[in-house]
Parts: sequence; C-alpha cells; structure tokens
Amino acid sequence: MINCIVVDDEPYAIELLSKHIAAYEHINLVSKCRNIREAVSVLQSKQIDLMFLDVRMPDVTGMEFLESVSNRPKVILTTAYREYAIEAYEYGVIDYLLKPISFIRFAKAINRFQENITNAKTTNNLLAPVVLRSGSDYHKLIPEHIEYIKSAKEYVSIVCKETKLLVRSSMSSILQQLPEAAFIQTHKSYIVPINKIQSISSSEVLLVNGERIPIGRSYLDDVRKVFSN
Repeated sequence: MINCIVVDDEPYAIELLSKHIAAYEHINLVSKCRNIREAVSVLQSKQIDLMFLDVRMPDVTGMEFLESVSNRPKVILTTAYREYAIEAYEYGVIDYLLKPISFIRFAKAINRFQENITNAKTTNNLLAPVVLRSGSDYHKLIPEHIEYIKSAKEYVSIVCKETKLLVRSSMSSILQQLPEAAFIQTHKSYIVPINKIQSISSSEVLLVNGERIPIGRSYLDDVRKVFSN
C-alpha cells in the first residue's frame, strides 16, 4: 500500500486528484492538506510515500517547501503554470502535472513513480554485499567491485579491482549468491558483471577494463540477449 497526501489550496484541484487516486486500490490518500503547515504536520506524524504538491501556495512556493523538508517522500508537482517545469526537475521530482489534470496524464505519473520505486529497489539489491566463505574465513564483497569470476578446478577466483579472493565453491553456487540481474555466465569457467561488458563477438567478451573473456558456444545466445537489452 502506498500512502500519499495532496497539498493544494484549491478545493477543485484537491477533489480532482482525490478522484484520480481513488481509482487505484493500492494507493491510500492519507490527507488533503490546504496549506504547507498542514502538510508538515502530516509528514511529521505519518509515513508518507508520495506527495502531490501544488507549486503556487499562499505563503510559500512548492519548491521553497521542498528545500525545507528533510527525508521528504517522492514528489509529483501540480500546477497551472508551465514556467516552473525546468526548475522543478532540479529538485528531483517524479513528474510535473499541468492543471486541469486528466486521468491519462495522472496515470502516466503514477507509472513513473512505480518505475522509480522499482529501480531504486533493484539498485539497492545490486549494491547489497554478499558474504562468501573462503576456508574458515568469511568475506563480504560488494558485487559492484567484482571485475570477473573464473573457476579453477575445485576453487573459484573472484577478481576485484584491488584484490583477488579464492573460494572453495562451484560456479553455479557462486552465481546463485550474486544478483541475478547483474551477472551472467559466459563460459563454463567464467562469470562477468553485465554492466562491465563493452563489446561482444562470437567467441569473447571485451570488458571495460580491457580483459577478454571467452564465450562458450552454449552461452552465446544468452550473452547476446543480455547485451542487446
């Protein structure tokens, strides 16, 4: 469930947004705030995920309000004025809706919000450390730091920028512990980070660090598919 608030001094604008929000079962309208003071009170007492904020308010502009709020929720600005658009995006808002707001345009803004949340979760997962065992020791690795992984008989060598870790494990076991969306096996003996692939041929992958990694015939289609996306 997504908790949101509407901050606007125009009753008609509030009711129109409320109607649009009601079409989404997973979005809960926590409060309709007629001024900044009411909005501050709600933000301090409730967990709010999304704020629909009017740009022109009686005492302060929406952008001035954003500058004063710490740990603010995601923001979609609403206004009848186009001239604030460029400035608005400098504040990291999700979208900028011009009044009167049609439901189709509102739906696009909600989609952007949901994509933003999904991307943020994916990024967090990719950056989350993994813990690998090497003998009696345990090592915490940030997946982003891995250059490539190479099997060496019953061991796996994990090559990072400044270090190399030798782990007694199988390639399949290592691959299962890594973020699925971030790594691909190119060969029975190699795993590489997808975002570090610079180019591919029918027989090898060129990484951005200059390393050339072989591509096994049975892995080629998967590597091409990932690289083209």
